[in-house]
Amino acid sequence: MRAVVVLLIGAAVVVAACGTTASPAASESTSPRVASPSLDVTSSPSPQATTAAPTATPTAVPTAVPTAPPTSPSTPTPTRVATPPPTPVPAASVIYQNFTANPATLQVGIGTRVTWTNRDAATHTVTSGANRQANGTFNGTVGPGASFSFVFGAAGTFEYFCSIHSTMSGFRIVAR
Repeated sequence: MRAVVVLLIGAAVVVAACGTTASPAASESTSPRVASPSLDVTSSPSPQATTAAPTATPTAVPTAVPTAPPTSPSTPTPTRVATPPPTPVPAASVIYQNFTANPATLQVGIGTRVTWTNRDAATHTVTSGANRQANGTFNGTVGPGASFSFVFGAAGTFEYFCSIHSTMSGFRIVAR
């Protein structure tokens, strides 16, 4: 009885013939043919004897799993908001001419800018207060051709006079 053992180890194939009636000459002629020089398998005359061949154990090879590139959190794009134009400050004017204020009484809304312009050849003041007594709310010197402005931010009646010329008094601004 004759058996042929084929072992598959990696890429090498080993073929060995085993038999019970093998003579030394026959055993040489039936010696295994080895495709890999690093492995030597010999046959045995005894049918009970077996040669243990190394067994290849499969090894798990990690498989690369494609991943998406990391994304950075989106940065919100600033929204342009139109800036409204500044609200114009309401304006009113008083003219100093011929040593008097025109108008002598002026009514304005709260937040109005009042500008006094001097059309006289003499310098005047715009001094807040009653009975020629300054109260410090506003005070400005107005030379010939010059102007002085003040914004009335609160409601009230504001009297004013020229501290240089005693005949220039009793003027008022009424803010509502």
